[in-house]
Amino acid sequence: MHMAQGNTRSKPDGFLHLWNFAATKGSGLAGALFNYVMTNRQRGIVEAALIELAEKQAQRDTTEFKPVNTEMFAHYKHEVWRFRKDFLLSNFKSVVYGTFKLFRRNASELMAIEINREYLQTESAKVRWP
Repeated sequence: MHMAQGNTRSKPDGFLHLWNFAATKGSGLAGALFNYVMTNRQRGIVEAALIELAEKQAQRDTTEFKPVNTEMFAHYKHEVWRFRKDFLLSNFKSVVYGTFKLFRRNASELMAIEINREYLQTESAKVRWP
């Protein structure tokens, strides 16, 4: 039995918030851009775009006789928006890169700037190869 803070741990529900998803391999380099290069404002735009896509996809997947259930793809829980992992796998990268296009910024250029900044701040270590 898995324990969490002294209580039994509930099973995962298949939803992830953006920060956690961006740290997975499935998010690709777009996840690194999201976590380390984007500003809070840009992250908010990505989140808003994903919420809008989730609403549109929920409307497409429901018939006119059923009410629209956005919770199929996203919901607000624990004070953050959480999205279905398969929804993020199919939409996250395009939304992140689309946000960079919206701001007319080159994602690879910004990533290179951040890498160089970190490189210059890091002390070199001697590395040997046998």
